[in-house]
Amino acid sequence: MTDFGELQTLIRKSRNGDRASQKIFYMRFHAFGLKICLRYAENRNLAVELLNESIYIFFTKPDRPDPVVSVEDHLRKIIIACIIGHYHQSKNPAYTDAVLYMPEYGTDPVTSEQQNTIRMLSRLPELDRIIFNMHVVERYSLEEIASQLNQTHEETCVRLAAARASLKSLIR
Repeated sequence: MTDFGELQTLIRKSRNGDRASQKIFYMRFHAFGLKICLRYAENRNLAVELLNESIYIFFTKPDRPDPVVSVEDHLRKIIIACIIGHYHQSKNPAYTDAVLYMPEYGTDPVTSEQQNTIRMLSRLPELDRIIFNMHVVERYSLEEIASQLNQTHEETCVRLAAARASLKSLIR
């Protein structure tokens, strides 16, 4: 399914509740989304839970992204929003808005280098892991991260520096 029109049809059917289309979509984007979630989550079960929540939101809250934005980029934004929502909810159980801004299938083999990186990231404190991933991997600015995590810019900079220092010590 490489044709843009076919992908849009698949998405439309998925959002209209067609289970077969949802399964195809899930299989197609599972590995992509899981790799993102594994970088943020402290364990695989939480990563799968975050991915499933993100795909559910993709199906049920079909905001219309800019047509230039790819499905992957749109899904990535939803995943990051779910991760941030999960973080806020873990710190404040009264927090209910999971999306602030808007058997496993198709897993690509993860290289041993990627597994090692995921293991090192999972050893970071949750907030440090989120900030590091958002800034270094996803290329969010420190101001954007601070805003989404309800922190000051200075707090975010300190947490990023702590994450980098922790990772350096783990590499050695």
